[in-house]
Amino acid sequence: MFFLEGLMNKLLFKGNDNVEAKSDSVHSENQKRVKDNRIDFISAACHYNENTILNRNGELIQIIKIEGYASNVKERRDVREVIRQSIIDSAKELEVSFWIYTVRKRHIFDLQWMKKNDFSDELHEMYKVHTDQKYNTYVTELYIAIVTSHLREDIKSLIGALSFRFLKKKHKDFLSKKCDLLDKITDCILKNLQDFNAKKLGLLLTDTGNYRSELLEFLNYLVTFRNDECFLEHKNNAYISSKYKIDMGFNVFRVTDNDSKKLGTILGIKEYLGVSSSAINVCLQQNCEFIIVEIIKFVNSKDVVKVFKSQADIVRISGDQKFAQVTCLDDFVNVSSNGEFDFCEHKINFIIISNTMQMLQKDIMSVVAALSVIGAIPVRFDLSMEDNFWSHVPGNFPFVLNMRYCVIKHACVFVMLDNFSIGALRYGRWGEAISIFFSYNKPYFFNFHVKNCGHCLFIGPHNSSMTLLINFILSESRNVNAKILLCDYSGKSIIFVKALCGKYYRIDSNINNNTFSFNPFNLEDNAVNRNVVVGVLRRMNYGTKLINDEEVALVNKVADDLFSIPIESRTHEKIYECLLVLGKGIKDWINDNKFAHFVKGGNSVNFMENLIGINIGMIISQPECISVIMYYFFNILETYLDGSPTILVIYEAWLMDIVFLLEKEFDDWMYRMGQLNVVVIFASESTHAMISSKTIGYLNKHIDTRVFMPNVVISSQLSMQTLGLSRKELNSMFQISEHKGQFFIKQGDASTVLTLDIKDKKEAKVLSATREGIHHMYDAIKEKGENAKDWLPVFYSKSI
Repeated sequence: MFFLEGLMNKLLFKGNDNVEAKSDSVHSENQKRVKDNRIDFISAACHYNENTILNRNGELIQIIKIEGYASNVKERRDVREVIRQSIIDSAKELEVSFWIYTVRKRHIFDLQWMKKNDFSDELHEMYKVHTDQKYNTYVTELYIAIVTSHLREDIKSLIGALSFRFLKKKHKDFLSKKCDLLDKITDCILKNLQDFNAKKLGLLLTDTGNYRSELLEFLNYLVTFRNDECFLEHKNNAYISSKYKIDMGFNVFRVTDNDSKKLGTILGIKEYLGVSSSAINVCLQQNCEFIIVEIIKFVNSKDVVKVFKSQADIVRISGDQKFAQVTCLDDFVNVSSNGEFDFCEHKINFIIISNTMQMLQKDIMSVVAALSVIGAIPVRFDLSMEDNFWSHVPGNFPFVLNMRYCVIKHACVFVMLDNFSIGALRYGRWGEAISIFFSYNKPYFFNFHVKNCGHCLFIGPHNSSMTLLINFILSESRNVNAKILLCDYSGKSIIFVKALCGKYYRIDSNINNNTFSFNPFNLEDNAVNRNVVVGVLRRMNYGTKLINDEEVALVNKVADDLFSIPIESRTHEKIYECLLVLGKGIKDWINDNKFAHFVKGGNSVNFMENLIGINIGMIISQPECISVIMYYFFNILETYLDGSPTILVIYEAWLMDIVFLLEKEFDDWMYRMGQLNVVVIFASESTHAMISSKTIGYLNKHIDTRVFMPNVVISSQLSMQTLGLSRKELNSMFQISEHKGQFFIKQGDASTVLTLDIKDKKEAKVLSATREGIHHMYDAIKEKGENAKDWLPVFYSKSI
């Protein structure tokens, strides 16, 4: 044959000097095709357009991808039901088929970290290495391939085939029409799946100017189980996997290249109608890689009813109603006469993939055991394994064997994302997830924002590692350049603040130990500052009691008098003269009385710093002082915030009872914080004090996230309701283990148990300080100076 082809080339191109080279090229290409017949199995021919693949038989394919971990679903919906309904709504066309893939594969999550050149870099790297070594993480992704039918030819087509122009136009018109139909169907499905971060696969332009094809990369993964980059080239797309060798054994296949091999087997699921989504989701949480392929091809309902009519008659005669109910036989025969699209041909294959034969055998046993729990009967393919292997490529109809009739509402059985509380990897209000925790070896992507504001409540007893957890989250939040303001209570955060080169202030009624001062009477005249001054004067003079209209008027008059004095003329004498009108309550804050040193030194806090810590523990027994200072601090913030991410941490948040005296006052402040992009973290080591406070009642309408550490004592139904917990959630919370680093989290309506087990790491001594650790820090600073990079190594050595 090659001789004849070479002879014809010489005759046709006689006199051409390149004839011999052309003949050799044709001979070489033919040898290559004889050697590699993969083109007979991979149906993809080329890109029809950016989002569409054209098969060699004339089918068009578009593919939709859904990443279950990428973003939060606003309302917790069952993706299986959504896809079922999408197929029913979208595919009013017998000429469309679906290949649906549930893909579970090994994946190492690596959040994009922007180096800060401080302790947070060290902590992030330590945590990444720790989690990569301890956890094998998997992701579950869904792919929906929509395939149109090819152009069917008949005897009449032979006449038209005599004219190439007519034939070309006929096929182009047919493909154009089918592409429009395909776009309509995929767009409709995408609209229904918009809450699930669904996207249509297409072309990506690289930095080098080449185009990567996401569709070809997925088709390549179905055959080689590798995530290779596939670029557009001037050759048949069937050769995308040509560098891999595919061997078929009796019931095991092998895909190899020069560096690695993948082993796999295929299980067929026999006539399974499915159970609840939660049961199937638990079944699919296997620590192995697999692909579930579900093929759906629409058929006319009348043809199906005829098949099952006789079976239904036999069952009715037998009187076995339970059997009819279990097999859903009534769904097959009791259909509407107009239900043309109620049925489909259906097939489910389960591909298990491993690196070694031992691992494969172990994974097969695990998967078969999980399937048996939900009543699915798997059959391992042997003689027909190769046909089933190639049937997984969308549009490969010649290799699809043994399809069974099914009611469409029972299809999409194993179409499942991780239905656990996994948070959102991307697309949060602050972008990518703040950090990754783990829930029973499954990743949980932590974000502050579940709904709108992202405010949080943390409750944990003393020595429960609550401070360690909060400071770890704060450190990870630096990746989004969050400004951090921390109201410390016990001093446990002082090492953390100094390690991040922040400023730490101590509020103390003993003037010799105090490093904090403020001047609320030297502010410019504007609405925010007037609100601050009025609130401060009220608390200075009347403490935490509610005041009448006459007293309100007096406070407003004093504020007006103060602002009537130009800033440059507001001496201590003139300010005190205005304040004395208020009465005896104000005297503690003037002259040399017990709180006067706080307002004499001017503003010591530089609010432009990215990290500020303030220790209020030394004045905890003086509510008349805390109410003034904290009110000033929380409200003056508004002047310095510009809408960039900010986190305000308030330890022993029950103290807010004496800061904001009315619920409306608290609500207005929380609203303003939310508008300024501030996340407020309320924390307390005293569960009783928090539950007994008025603040906990105010909080419920503002917070998105609730976190409870081990050993939190909740003794009554009222306390449970106050904290927004159900009985089931409370029982789960009581079972968490302190030595495993577990904590209970509820975000929105979803809850789970997470783990942060880094207590044995040296960095943990920075995240949560002890009295001994604070002494070591000061000794290290005394030796090496204030630069954290210099004194941290010394601190670690002293803390061992």
